[in-house]
Amino acid sequence: MKKSISIVFLFVFLAVGGLILGPSMIDWNKYKPEIVSRLQVMTGHEFTIAGNIELAIVPMPRLEIESLSVVMPATLGGATVVSLDKAAVDIELMPLLKKQVVVKSVELVKPIFNLGMKADGTAVWMTPELQKKIDASKVIPSQPKRDLGSNLGEAIALNEVKITDGVFSYSDAVKGNKTSLDKIDLDIQGDSLFGPYKVTGQVNYQGQPVKLSVKTSKITDMAAAIPVQADIQLAGDGTNVTYSGVVATKPTFELQGETTVKSANLSDALKAVTGTGNPALAKPVNVTGIMTFGNDSVDYKNMALNFAGAEATGGVSIKGLKKDSGKPMDIVLTLKADKPTKLDALMPAKSTDKKAVGFIPQTIVLPMDLRLKADITAAAVEFKGAAFS
Repeated sequence: MKKSISIVFLFVFLAVGGLILGPSMIDWNKYKPEIVSRLQVMTGHEFTIAGNIELAIVPMPRLEIESLSVVMPATLGGATVVSLDKAAVDIELMPLLKKQVVVKSVELVKPIFNLGMKADGTAVWMTPELQKKIDASKVIPSQPKRDLGSNLGEAIALNEVKITDGVFSYSDAVKGNKTSLDKIDLDIQGDSLFGPYKVTGQVNYQGQPVKLSVKTSKITDMAAAIPVQADIQLAGDGTNVTYSGVVATKPTFELQGETTVKSANLSDALKAVTGTGNPALAKPVNVTGIMTFGNDSVDYKNMALNFAGAEATGGVSIKGLKKDSGKPMDIVLTLKADKPTKLDALMPAKSTDKKAVGFIPQTIVLPMDLRLKADITAAAVEFKGAAFS
């Protein structure tokens, strides 16, 4: 009897050991053609895995894929949607026994994401196969689906997602614009798929390094506003932007919160954002206020401004940001200075260079028509030792 029990335990031990060690002993590269074929049938994209595939269970579940690319089918242009040198995922083993997924780490090395909208309004990555799945999901009752997604999202934790030397581009053929980020190095942490999230790292925008630190609260409702805190540094750490407020995506995208911009050199800050600076504006600036940024407008209220020592309060409202609206941009500016304003400090430094840019350029090219209404009040103005009130 004891011998029979020992044999049973031996078989159980060998079976469990085989299940645990088996995946790491299999050469998954032999199955790449079948894996790629199944992915293509599911998504409609063309997959290529030029590197190795590794899968292990101990000491922790781990999946690693090298040299992966996802391409649109030739009939839809054949553009690359996603590519990366390596993707690795490590999952904690013990939480799986409690029906929880704790992702210890996700590593993406040199990922490239090319997203956007086509001229017909569809996503550049959309395929007929994916569209069928999306259409089919709409006929499923929403309540059970939402509950299932919520439970799954709560059960998955992201301890660390690391992106190294990434590239992201988004093109909008409808509006005719494109946004690109490169040299993306980010660390992302999330208590669940719904957050709260913490993102730190650096990206390159228009050739300028941008350091960022972002924290979000937990996303309890995709239709609700999400509290966000952000700290952004650009122009060689000479400019700092802080934001504390909310971000809403429905019914339209909107930001609202306290926003502070502090720069040692306004010209360098403008160059980092727009690609073009103005030496005449190479002066320190510090402005804070409540910003509301919407789909077609931006309002900056309760503004406190300090430019080269000149202080003022007020606000600015800009409407008609969309170039394709056919309407002029409306700008309303209100400034009030309770202290004397020293114009000498606002004037550009003298230069012997005849080609130097003046405080007001000889010609100004505007991207669209605009209407400006300005109400500026100063208690007194000082210029070259003379005071005017």
